[in-house]
Amino acid sequence: MIAEALEFKFIGETIHAASVGKGANALTAVMLCSHCMETYKGVPGQMVNYVISSRGKGCPGLPDYPGSVPGVTALRMHIRGTDAELTGDLVEKVKRCARGAALATGCKVEIRNWAPTYLDSEPISSLNLAAKKNYEAIGVNVVVKERATRPRWRR
Repeated sequence: MIAEALEFKFIGETIHAASVGKGANALTAVMLCSHCMETYKGVPGQMVNYVISSRGKGCPGLPDYPGSVPGVTALRMHIRGTDAELTGDLVEKVKRCARGAALATGCKVEIRNWAPTYLDSEPISSLNLAAKKNYEAIGVNVVVKERATRPRWRR
């Protein structure tokens, strides 16, 4: 399983709702990005899960007022897949969703990894054999199980 953890931070302008259209709207950018990413959900062997992790601060003095549009919003996600090449392609497509949403709304977007990337690993038989011999040398019984093959998803 390959897993990538990304965060998109959209930076616009804090404005009053009556001024929409007069500044870069970070709230619209995060929503547009999430709608774009929905097109990639349901791809066999791949998952895109996200949450709007920050709605930002509203107008000074009215931070939670409904008529206030935040200047900064953020979206956090996990992208997981069973094939490294296909998952890498999906990561790039999702990044393009964020860049497109920022471009469409006049915002800036900062893209960063908020957790380590996990890549698929294959067992190394020579290391497994050495570990088995070392365990047996200290009296630990090692049972070797056959490795089940994983399905490889293809387009």
